[in-house]
Amino acid sequence: MLFDTHAHLNLPHFEKNLEKIIEEAKKNQVNYILVPGINYQTSVKALEISKKFENIYSACGFHPSEIEDFDLERIKNLLKEEKVLAIGEIGIDKLKADNLEKQKFVFEEQVKLALEFNKPIIIHNRKGTDEILEILSKYQNKIKEKVIFHCTEPEEKILNFAIEYRCFLGFDGDLTYLEEKQNFVKKVPLNLILLETDSPFLVPEPLKSQKIFPNKPSNLPLILNFLSQLLKIENKTLEKIIFENSLRAFKILKNGN
Repeated sequence: MLFDTHAHLNLPHFEKNLEKIIEEAKKNQVNYILVPGINYQTSVKALEISKKFENIYSACGFHPSEIEDFDLERIKNLLKEEKVLAIGEIGIDKLKADNLEKQKFVFEEQVKLALEFNKPIIIHNRKGTDEILEILSKYQNKIKEKVIFHCTEPEEKILNFAIEYRCFLGFDGDLTYLEEKQNFVKKVPLNLILLETDSPFLVPEPLKSQKIFPNKPSNLPLILNFLSQLLKIENKTLEKIIFENSLRAFKILKNGN
């Protein structure tokens, strides 16, 4: 059994064939999916999808590229819903560095809200490692086993922080073609690894070379199989470890939330 811990099923790419996409995922043993929000509208859409399908869950929050409409109260209301398991994806994106101070403010406000509601935090990080770790470090033991570095940057700072605070590190389709990430994942403790597709983005090989788009949760086994060979761990053994990690990361009981 597999858990795609980050799939944007709430984006337009999947509007016309969502049920088919989810059925394909189940046929490939991807029975659990977490749908993150990037703003209020997509957070609401993620919740709607999670309510419609069994073992589909959602997260809500304002991505750093979507903070102009930031509204803490609206996110707070969504967090009261049973199938909203996390805040995310939130973080720092220095490719949009003209509003870095506002990004830091909005990120920290959402971190505080996650801690208030005892929810995990899904981190988006693009060249913002120092700022993200500085903010998270303010909360020390409160964030233990409550942080997921989505599509993690392959940085020693992140790895050391993750080990100290038991943060989870998400690996995506780019693991199948980026040597830097392949070298990095070998250093990560097995109990901190999550797998994601980031659908519709980050298509894994060999589909990437075949120019097959969009990415889908049903492609998650390609990432698992690659990682199994890379780490020289039997596929089923690794699958079980990572599935257990995923349930723990999002505080899901084996018989449901």
